[in-house]
Amino acid sequence: MANTWRFKPGNPEYERYIHSSQWRQTADKRLEMDNHICCVCGGKATDVHHLTYDRFGNEAMDDLVSLCRKCHGQAESFYDPAVTPWAMDEIKPNGNNFMAAMRVDALKIAPMVFDYLKAVRGFDFDSLMLLRQPDDPEGKKYWRVLQKAVNALCRKRYSRSCVEDRRTMMLEAITNHIEVICLSEIEHYVRNAVQNMRWISTRLS
Repeated sequence: MANTWRFKPGNPEYERYIHSSQWRQTADKRLEMDNHICCVCGGKATDVHHLTYDRFGNEAMDDLVSLCRKCHGQAESFYDPAVTPWAMDEIKPNGNNFMAAMRVDALKIAPMVFDYLKAVRGFDFDSLMLLRQPDDPEGKKYWRVLQKAVNALCRKRYSRSCVEDRRTMMLEAITNHIEVICLSEIEHYVRNAVQNMRWISTRLS
């Protein structure tokens, strides 16, 4: 949506709404639904972040997410093309090459998102395992925590030019890359732990 970039601090329409009692009631409801927990780092949420401006002024709860101030700032930096240019503009500024943009953006954004997640959630073995927390007893859905964090950080980034199905494709591509990075980090920890155990066993025998 070409007009989404008007929804930012300094714009009179945005400022009027974001300081209104209507927005405060909506934001408070989202914070209560999330138990005042940041959906990225797990800390105390103080802000409510728009995942999309499609229904600005009449938001559904799924359009919003609770974040701490630090994670809110990071989410906005991913959204801001002046900070993180979007691949569509770099690949084919005068055309539409979505699939190429999706591949390039996923490769570019995934390491940035993962580095931030490690910074705010921790990068030891237990923290990485929490990121791949199973969603059911059988462990079939491994990425609920990670997907929620990626969604909170990146979804609004694609509201400018992506309809919902393309937005979903973008986020899935980024999450898939982060899954690979996360598993690689976990495997690295496991290999090191096994090697250390072998070394200790050798020294003791």
